[in-house]
Amino acid sequence: MKINGQSHYLLATDGSGYFRSEKLVCDCCMIEEHFDENNKMTLKFGHNILAGSIVHPDLKQVIPMCPEPIMRLDGSSKNDSEQTAFRRFLADFKREHPKLKIIFLLDALYANGPIIKLLESMVMSF
Repeated sequence: MKINGQSHYLLATDGSGYFRSEKLVCDCCMIEEHFDENNKMTLKFGHNILAGSIVHPDLKQVIPMCPEPIMRLDGSSKNDSEQTAFRRFLADFKREHPKLKIIFLLDALYANGPIIKLLESMVMSF
């Protein structure tokens, strides 16, 4: 993709779950409360990840880049969030690839002032 005559890579980024259980749990598991029609609560435990991959519209191959876990950190009782993981992902990505010109492909979750300002401060396109 070219912007102002300069080539940029497309980096598709999104969160995904890769483990769910109602019985198995670890200290890093995200905890979700679910209520049935009788308002009975059940807990579900899981692991999520934020993943970004370099993509090209004409190719089916992708290049995965620095995945970031979304989990409770340091024994915290509070769940992590996809946006917080994105901030960590972005810092790691910029440190590892400081000169790579990127256009981020993001879903509506990232369409907010703080994320847009962060991307602009790092001279990233979206």
